[in-house]
Amino acid sequence: MKKFTLLTSTVFVLVLFMSLSLRAQSSCEPSNQLASNIGAHSAALSWDGITAPVWVRYYPTGTTNYKYRFANTSNMTNLNNLLSETAYTWEINTFCDGVWTGYGWASNFSTLADVVNCEPVNQTSFDITAHTAKISWEGLTERSRVRYYPSGTTNYKYKNAFDNSEVTLNFLLSETEYIWEISTKCNGFWTAYNWPQTFTTTSSSVICEPSNQLASEITAHSVHLSWEGLTGTTVVRYYPSGTTNYKYRNAYTANNVTLNFLTDETAYTWDIKTFCDGMWTSYDWTQTFTTLIDTVVCEPVNQLSFNITAHSAEISWEGTGPARVRYYPTGTTNYRYRYVPSANSVNLLYLSALTDYTWDLKIVCNGVWTDYGWAQSFTTLENTVVCEPINQIAANITSTTADVSWEGLSGYTWVRYFPTGTQQYKYVFANLTNAASLTFMTPQTEYTWEINTICDGYWTGYISPLTFTTLANSRGLSVETYRLKTIETLPDNENVSLTEVSAFPNPINNQTVITFNTTSTENYTIGLYNLMGSLVYEVVNQANEGLNTLEINMSDYNSGVYFAVIQQGSQINKIKLIKQ
Repeated sequence: MKKFTLLTSTVFVLVLFMSLSLRAQSSCEPSNQLASNIGAHSAALSWDGITAPVWVRYYPTGTTNYKYRFANTSNMTNLNNLLSETAYTWEINTFCDGVWTGYGWASNFSTLADVVNCEPVNQTSFDITAHTAKISWEGLTERSRVRYYPSGTTNYKYKNAFDNSEVTLNFLLSETEYIWEISTKCNGFWTAYNWPQTFTTTSSSVICEPSNQLASEITAHSVHLSWEGLTGTTVVRYYPSGTTNYKYRNAYTANNVTLNFLTDETAYTWDIKTFCDGMWTSYDWTQTFTTLIDTVVCEPVNQLSFNITAHSAEISWEGTGPARVRYYPTGTTNYRYRYVPSANSVNLLYLSALTDYTWDLKIVCNGVWTDYGWAQSFTTLENTVVCEPINQIAANITSTTADVSWEGLSGYTWVRYFPTGTQQYKYVFANLTNAASLTFMTPQTEYTWEINTICDGYWTGYISPLTFTTLANSRGLSVETYRLKTIETLPDNENVSLTEVSAFPNPINNQTVITFNTTSTENYTIGLYNLMGSLVYEVVNQANEGLNTLEINMSDYNSGVYFAVIQQGSQINKIKLIKQ
């Protein structure tokens, strides 16, 4: 057998290491580097021989304006936004043997000449009016912007043309020479504004001065103003002459306006500002008018309080204009208010019996509200209305229900009932019927019931408590909150046996079949209840002695838990159903 000496082993290891190193280095160096699809602003780069991630660095040859693209392991990348007619150098940096090689393997390419047209031709100004003009050009292939301004100024305005070669300029001054210039995207950059052209707007046909200004229909607190000759939006400023208490009304383009809430016997000045020739004028064309003496009666007369009851009273007065009434128990500040637009009378409600009340008025006078004044008083009467029920009766008492009734009340009524000594209140609205049905009670339990009624304009609160006791359940069963239809075909049969209640399938997709055994042929009721205790399905059928089946379609019901309650005679059984 051949033996390896130490020298032989060493030589073998060195040869193996050099072989691995050469192999590793061979996978770290690109080959077939190629720049293709070269345009004025783009190029496609590719290479072979590298399987690791690669970064590409590229820049105009001879500069350090480096840009970078990550090619990952695709061995290719696309460069964009290059300068036209420019020599570029590109290099590769790859991840090899656990480290990055650094940028190397430089290659070169040159971009082509740019075919983008950077100078407009056939610049034209047309459709020129006093305040608008259209401008157009040809020959540009990229986006453009327009700058325009009155000649000799720097009052620049701008319009973005995007990819269009025509724009409309608005809100120009009439009879004014304008310069317009273009900036365009060229060779990847925006040019400066250049290629100036001029046009001159025409004279304006808009009338900027009102004529036939008139103040008419003058009263103590209002006036109608009108004028002619303006076509633009107009604002009126008005104020007591000699003051700066300015108020304003926008007449828009109506050429007339009505002013209200003026002070009587006062000289007013009014002037006009209008939008004319593309801009607002100042307030001008001053006119005056004087309001009349106020004929409004500012003090009420013939104040009366009448039709007084325990809880209401009517009050009236004479005079003109809207009013506010304030009323309150005399000597207090428990104010209540009523607004009276023009009727000069109002009905006060919900007053306390046997109470002295004060009422006073606040009225509009000379266009402003006065303070409350002109106080009057009245006293409400004793309350003679009967607010207590009589002949209260609890009847038709079962283990879970009862009917209650009463006499002597004419208002809306609520009934409250609860196990005596508890606060487990339940409520029934009896409306105006003087009767109510109480349900969902516990068997063999004493209940208290009370009445709350509207009486003489007020709710009494719950009064007149009485008690009754529910009956025991005949089988001693726990009665749940199900109230099934009463079956009157046969009397209760003490020998009825309702057993082996089941449902299949359960949980349920669409349909289920309920089965049960019974020893009787009398009618049975099946009620389907949701978790809120609401009956959603009910059926009454003739039973067969022995096995009975009933198919229920639940496809239209919401998913959730339901209870099927089966009653035959005095027998009740139930089963829980789950609808998927």
